[in-house]
Amino acid sequence: MTTNARECGDCSLCCRLLLIDEGIDIDKPADVWCRHCRPGNGGCSIYADRPQICREFQCAWRCGDLGDHWKPSRSKMVIYSGEQRGDDGKFLNIAVDPSSSNRWREPPYYAAIKRLARLGFTDETGLIVTRVIVGDRHWIVLPHKEVEVKVNEAFMLVRREPEDSNSWAVAVPATKKAGKGAGLDPIAEHRKEETT
Repeated sequence: MTTNARECGDCSLCCRLLLIDEGIDIDKPADVWCRHCRPGNGGCSIYADRPQICREFQCAWRCGDLGDHWKPSRSKMVIYSGEQRGDDGKFLNIAVDPSSSNRWREPPYYAAIKRLARLGFTDETGLIVTRVIVGDRHWIVLPHKEVEVKVNEAFMLVRREPEDSNSWAVAVPATKKAGKGAGLDPIAEHRKEETT
């Protein structure tokens, strides 16, 4: 477990933006304040007895991995890593406050998110997919594009040209309604020749 380099201070945005549905007493939907949170008034009212999922949560800003401008109460974004359920895929999740839904597209954040996406595609420990979450909308961020996918929709990252590590597409199962059977329907592509 990473040691936190920073204290939350006046920030408790994770207690609002994140979904907690681990079958514990808290069962909290995303984008709703946790009933135990006292934003601006001391943080968590059950901090000493908070659930394990809250104890283990690692905010990238608190870990010291990001600059001061990424503090969630300032940036209106919480960045954390995670794994897709039922899969061994790794994600870098960026949960954005719906009241500032386009913040992730603003400077200096957008350029940094694109850099993180590029790094995820070259990570030597395995692919790390950058995902932006704004309310019930999700985007998979490729190095030069972002692709909106439905919440909980299965998708695959497909390398279009096996020899070119920069040629990726996001694919979702094609619908029978569209007459495409059970194949994959590529919905976005990243090619090496594109520029930032």
